[in-house]
Amino acid sequence: MHGDLTNNVLLTAGQPPGIIDFSPYWRPPEYAEGIIIADALSWHEAPATLLEDVDVPAAAVARGLLFRMLTASRIHPERSPRLADEAHRYGSALHALRL
Repeated sequence: MHGDLTNNVLLTAGQPPGIIDFSPYWRPPEYAEGIIIADALSWHEAPATLLEDVDVPAAAVARGLLFRMLTASRIHPERSPRLADEAHRYGSALHALRL
């Protein structure tokens, strides 16, 4: 995964993001699984009981959720003012994590 997204992703209207200064980091498989579970809970209407059905630590899902929230606001800065409106999406994951 890219370990330093801040100021290393160039954005231009109508173009895909340009990644500079690629800093690959190794992360444990549980981290990638946590991102997938966080996405399922936030964006794909997975039930809150999903965490009971998978063998992914809640801490990994919390880190995945934080990663997704931060990268979404960085990669799509035009959506940042609407992040408050999108909070309900992340609420499903937070509820499942009991946060």
